[in-house]
Amino acid sequence: MLNVFKQIWKRRYHPALESHLSVFTVSEAIKPMNNAQFEDADSLLETAYDWLSAQQNSNSMRNIGHYPILGSYCSERPYFESPVAKRDFTGHLNQQLSVGAMPMVITNCHETLLDIIPNLLVDKDEIGIVNINSELLLDQCLDITVGSMLHFALNRYNECRAFHIGIDNHRCNKKQLEYAEDMGCDWLLSNEVIYRNRAMIKEQLARFISHCDKLVVTIDLPSISRHNSNLEKHKLDIAMVLRVLRQCLASDKVLLVQLAGSKEQHIYSKPTQLLVQETGLFFS
Repeated sequence: MLNVFKQIWKRRYHPALESHLSVFTVSEAIKPMNNAQFEDADSLLETAYDWLSAQQNSNSMRNIGHYPILGSYCSERPYFESPVAKRDFTGHLNQQLSVGAMPMVITNCHETLLDIIPNLLVDKDEIGIVNINSELLLDQCLDITVGSMLHFALNRYNECRAFHIGIDNHRCNKKQLEYAEDMGCDWLLSNEVIYRNRAMIKEQLARFISHCDKLVVTIDLPSISRHNSNLEKHKLDIAMVLRVLRQCLASDKVLLVQLAGSKEQHIYSKPTQLLVQETGLFFS
């Protein structure tokens, strides 16, 4: 009789999720972003879910909301004066994690992840950050700026480690790679992330995943092209990015996926659609 009561209670107070993929859109103002750049990104991201929901397989996701996190924003427009946006974002994110959902955060900057990481650190779990990006995100600075996410994440939280996939060696110098090595990072250069090296990539990623209790995947949308062609040098082939994402999701360790882009051609693109669909298939 007690077991019957427990099952009734679970169905009543913990209803089954219609979809395990919960989509957040976030626009965040951080240095050196100006007001116009923030407003442009905010207007694009505010309607991103509407565009995604009009695509195929949109039933595999649900909209949690749009959150403009002001930070260093200086505008006097009353519409943007929302000091609770950051608190609401992290609160709703925790709520989704607690009911077994897998959040997908679509944002204009990778640094949004810094607001999320403290909520993912449970029982000293080792958190692996898979950074699919042409940049290291290891800019050394005193204040959070665009491009400094992993610098702060790895320095603030001993539980975090990083694997960079797709680093453009034309955009990072020897000193930056030495700093990445000092921080214990693993990486693959963009010219290594090709179909011919798929077995090597799979092996290195599997080794990284085996040393992590949980994973966070952050994907830089401007670093991806739909087709790897001579016209799009140093960009990652979306097919290879999907293979990496699929392997991470199959490990059953991914807590969150973040897509970062601030321009229309990056957010409203076929690669973005494919990434959302691929993630939704694992949680439908």
